[in-house]
Amino acid sequence: MKGLLLLFFALLMGIESNAEELFSVRRVYGFPAGERGIEQGVSACFAGAIGHRLLMAGGCNFPEVPAADGGKKRFYRGIYAARLVKDDSLNWKKVGELPTETAYGVSVTLENGVVCIGGCNASGALRTVVHIRMENEKAVIDAWPELPCTMDNMTGCRVGRYIYVGGGNCDGIPGSQVLRLDLQNVKHGWVHCTAFPGNPRVQPVSGAVDDIAFCIWGGFNPRTDKAPATLSLEGCAITTDDGTWSQEPIPTDKTGAPIFLGGAASVGLPTGETLVVGGVHRDIFLQALNNPQPDYLRHPAEWYCFNPDILLYDYGEWRLVGRSQVTARAGAALVWFENAVYLIGGELKPGIRSPHIFKLFSH
Repeated sequence: MKGLLLLFFALLMGIESNAEELFSVRRVYGFPAGERGIEQGVSACFAGAIGHRLLMAGGCNFPEVPAADGGKKRFYRGIYAARLVKDDSLNWKKVGELPTETAYGVSVTLENGVVCIGGCNASGALRTVVHIRMENEKAVIDAWPELPCTMDNMTGCRVGRYIYVGGGNCDGIPGSQVLRLDLQNVKHGWVHCTAFPGNPRVQPVSGAVDDIAFCIWGGFNPRTDKAPATLSLEGCAITTDDGTWSQEPIPTDKTGAPIFLGGAASVGLPTGETLVVGGVHRDIFLQALNNPQPDYLRHPAEWYCFNPDILLYDYGEWRLVGRSQVTARAGAALVWFENAVYLIGGELKPGIRSPHIFKLFSH
């Protein structure tokens, strides 16, 4: 097993010109169905791993009337766990419920459970933080210190002994705030770090550099009456020791064009690298923010040109390690589980969710 794991990372980190052929994407069958409508797929859910179980919770979709026709978004609160069986299928069981319906938060997998942070629902944004663990095949929810403000559409990850969250909306206002929680002193609560430089970033993506820095890329600053919307392509990183910010490179595709990571999904790998997939197209999305058209939601999925490139980041360097239309989603979740990466849900185009789960693995 150790040899297979090393092979996975050796192939994943390849930089040959045919890097898109280094690993495959396979569908894994099974999706939660314990709440009416969730079987149609969700985006912006919490997800993680607890032991030999894959976990997902919350999320949202438009199960009745499509978003293009003015449908109402539905939020979910079920917590689901599944074990991977021999034929690469997932047998999902509802094992509990979140305190309330939630989507657009941050989830972080720890050794003994999954932490679900913030988010929002139809009633507004949340500051709730809970730790989910499993006992006797049921989810046990422990309340953790709340955020100092409501936060949604932010990003976050674990960096050594800390959990960091940053960007998104803080009390309903797009911001540049960054908070962290010391896992060795959880009761102390969330601490404000130095805000990241530049514009606010809504729906950014993040990763860790070993145990020393929290990195953030992508995100948008919404249009206001005084200024147009803007996108952030570049990255920045804050160190865990002195809290200083530095600039990080922009990922590029095989032509050298910059890749916008707004709406993308990321996951930390055991070797310290960060894998990133999906996200919206920078030009199409920016045009929609600043000059929305009445037919914007009615195009076929391929018109939106979601990012198909699969990227690996480590120590100031991006590598293009794959390309697949399967991973070209926004608002999906990525989880490292059973020596592979699992891609859960997300939207194929604005308003249209996917109930499919895929496994990313080396050849």
